[in-house]
Amino acid sequence: MDMLKGPNFTSDDCHSPLLNKAFDRYRSGLRNSDNGIPEAESLEELLRQAKSFEAASRDDSRSASLDGLEPVISCFNDFAAVMAVCLGADPKTAAIVWGSIRLAYPSKGVRNGILDMLEEISSLLPRFATYEETLPVDEAFESALVEAYTEMICFCAQAIKFLRKNPRREWVPSPFSDVFLMHIGSLIRNAWAQFRNDFPKTISSLKQHTQTVETEADAARTRAEKERHAEVLSLMKTFKDHKVKEDVLPCYHMPFHLSERFIGREDELRRLKNALDPQKGGRQNRSLALYGMGGVGKTAIARQYANTARNQFDAIFWISADNIIKMAQDFLDIAQKLKLVPEDRKSEDANAAMVKVKAWLHDTDCRWLIVFDNADDLEILTHAWPGSAPGSILLTSRDFTAAFSPALAGLAVQPFDDATGSAAFLELVGQTNPSQFHIDLAREITQKLGGLPLALRQISGFIVQQRFSLVDFLCVYDRHATTIHSKRTGPSDYHHTLSTVWKLSLRRLTGDASSLQKLLVFFDPDRIDETILTNKELSQGESSEFGFLQDEMDFLDAKEGLLRASLIDRSEESSYISMQRLVQAVVIENLTTEEREKYMNEAVMLLTAAFPCPWKSGPGYTFTSWDKCQMCLPHVHFLATQAKWHKIQAGDPALFAELLLRCSWYLYECERCHEALPFTQFALDLTQDQTSLLYAQGIDVLGLLLLDTNHPKIALECFNKCWRIREDCLSRNDDFVASALNHISLAYTELRDFQQAAAYQQMAMDIRLETNSRLIGNSYSNMSSILLGMGKPDEAEEMLMRCPSLKDMTDESFLRTDNPRLSSDMVLLSRIRVCQRRFDEALRLRSKALVFRQKTFGDKYKTCDSLYQIADLLYSRGDLATAMYNP
Repeated sequence: MDMLKGPNFTSDDCHSPLLNKAFDRYRSGLRNSDNGIPEAESLEELLRQAKSFEAASRDDSRSASLDGLEPVISCFNDFAAVMAVCLGADPKTAAIVWGSIRLAYPSKGVRNGILDMLEEISSLLPRFATYEETLPVDEAFESALVEAYTEMICFCAQAIKFLRKNPRREWVPSPFSDVFLMHIGSLIRNAWAQFRNDFPKTISSLKQHTQTVETEADAARTRAEKERHAEVLSLMKTFKDHKVKEDVLPCYHMPFHLSERFIGREDELRRLKNALDPQKGGRQNRSLALYGMGGVGKTAIARQYANTARNQFDAIFWISADNIIKMAQDFLDIAQKLKLVPEDRKSEDANAAMVKVKAWLHDTDCRWLIVFDNADDLEILTHAWPGSAPGSILLTSRDFTAAFSPALAGLAVQPFDDATGSAAFLELVGQTNPSQFHIDLAREITQKLGGLPLALRQISGFIVQQRFSLVDFLCVYDRHATTIHSKRTGPSDYHHTLSTVWKLSLRRLTGDASSLQKLLVFFDPDRIDETILTNKELSQGESSEFGFLQDEMDFLDAKEGLLRASLIDRSEESSYISMQRLVQAVVIENLTTEEREKYMNEAVMLLTAAFPCPWKSGPGYTFTSWDKCQMCLPHVHFLATQAKWHKIQAGDPALFAELLLRCSWYLYECERCHEALPFTQFALDLTQDQTSLLYAQGIDVLGLLLLDTNHPKIALECFNKCWRIREDCLSRNDDFVASALNHISLAYTELRDFQQAAAYQQMAMDIRLETNSRLIGNSYSNMSSILLGMGKPDEAEEMLMRCPSLKDMTDESFLRTDNPRLSSDMVLLSRIRVCQRRFDEALRLRSKALVFRQKTFGDKYKTCDSLYQIADLLYSRGDLATAMYNP
């Protein structure tokens, strides 16, 4: 085998470690005497020797077989897998092959056999060197390659041994007779026959090893492809996670589709297009306010522009801005569509969603339009306005100052003039080819209605449905319209005209349809869930006027009458009813005082039945029913507004106050204390008996709101008053009495009077232990906080661990829970750990509480408190950088 390497070979010459392994394995296959094989300095020299040798031969058949020598030698030289130890073209490798053939040349048939074998090997030889360079080689792959290399090297070693043992005839001394020479030739042929018989085994073995190598190569390719695929997926995910989410585009949050009956307003639409359409070559802030009296068509114009501008904008967002609650809900819906907040989150802070949407508007490169509709109270837009974000903003409002601020420009929307209004009216009633007589009648009706688009549309619908002629309509209208518009400015003209129109419409309604129409004016008109109206748990009684709400078919019949009269609309995709605000105004103005009280009281009953009660079976929480609370909240807000504006006396003040307090409690749980305070105060104003349990509940909720807004002294007064009322009205060990004592203890804790706090908490705890109350954990937690304030962390921990909810609590189960109370317990335990100087555990607990609070409350007080506590702990440990940038 040393001969194979050549006299000038060193181990550094080998570029393939696997070939080196194969040579080492079969080094013993050759003897030292094999070093005598001649060498050639180049492939060209080797081929010249072959041709000269071929010319000296008299055997044409043998000479012809040398024609295949050059590709065979080149093949072996290319792969360097059989006779060399280095990759690339090494002339020594070819010299060895040539030397072996030259040794066998005089023996007839031997040379041709060797050439056949070399051609066979060269045809089977795979591109192993390429595999080594381009594919990952594991242990199995390496073993297969070494075995294949070894098989080829072994054959060459055996061939050289054979040639050495069976020399050429010309090497035999001349004195020997021809018979002896024939005998030598016979021996060579016999030896060759034996060697030639072993060749199929070599070929078979080489094929087997080659197949194994190919199999391992395929496996290596598969592994490499999987690794590259995984890397690409990882890069794609990283890119997706870090880029601004433009994959949500186009994104349209709009409650309306293009209206087929939109008429006129070409000039207004053109001016909107010029003012708000994106301009080529630049991105800047554009805003415009559509202002005018109610019913003049501001929303219809904004809707038409938004729907026809879809090709101009990548994102269009419609926001109802008539009150904070609805605007916050729209911002939350938009944030979910933009994938800024999870869609499966039960409760998300609307302010946080608003901030995220505004940040998105600033950061995105897309073309966007945002519409604030019904922004009559401009104060509502203070925090919602996108500022100088590069996009387009459209605002509709009754307040003309909106054109100066917050918008940059304004467009006054006027009622139709006589010509435009009458033409629109005739088209709406189906008069495509009217006579002059009908044109004059249409002009008269337009004048009577003040040219208001909504009034024209509603009246035309009334005429079509009732199959009135224009003359008949004017007769009816004249008989029942006691007042007519005298001016076209100011909202009073608008209300008066619509009142006249809908007085006629309401007289046409009968039975259940009329009752349903009157009832709906006390619900928020944009989204009335039918499940609130048809609550099966509310018993109306067989003789009740509202019994149709409990019967599915009767309710469908009542809705049909309103739908046909275009008094309401219904979503085709969900069970929501909506109606025009102007229609509501008309209806409620035409109700008598007794009717207003009756229908408002029915609305109170329906909403009370739908709104979850937190104290149905004792003091508690409604966190498991927040979705239902949020569904009812806008309607309670609207109902309270109607009651105050129209000075309606509640038929059942106690029931109304109870409903308002449920809203307050829900908002308190969600940490929306400032929104809850007006509901609470209204409920207390409705409760005349200040010694009743209802009043006690009201001041108890008020105290909690004051306590959370940092007014502990006033809160303590409320709690003491609540306690005295409940002691007078309830048994000593009632759970509501314990709740009042617990709240007194909380107020003293905030005032740092821990002795008093502990005394009242012990009283509450004694009652709860005696009655086996489900709120005993609340007392343990609060007492633990008091003990910690006294400087007794170990006693505080022992007390806290008594809480049933903390037993067997793991990180995973904590994060899966819906109970917001547990996050406060985690924060309390972290404070105990800080006092015990177990800082790592304290940091882990505070981090858990932060994750839960962000998920449950959004960016509210408790989330801020968790952020501060983590930052404070990091700061105390000297980690200033992390404390400053703690997200």
